[in-house]
Amino acid sequence: NDDTMTQVLGGNISSSLLGLQQLKYLNLSCNGFDGVQIPKFIGSLHKLRYIDLSMSMFTGRIPPQLGNLSSLRYLNL
Repeated sequence: NDDTMTQVLGGNISSSLLGLQQLKYLNLSCNGFDGVQIPKFIGSLHKLRYIDLSMSMFTGRIPPQLGNLSSLRYLNL
């Protein structure tokens, strides 16, 4: 039944997100980023307070650039 199919995001995350410098909330949870690493450029979105990347099948190490997010209050991997 097509009505019950789940739609998910996948592939690489574009660095065009850097244009959203006022972004405070980023939820990419429950997607299919199989084999994709968490992008380092997320650490340049300095206004981020909330990041949820859980259950998205990212691979590799957590980028140390996330440590630059001094406003971050919630991180779910």
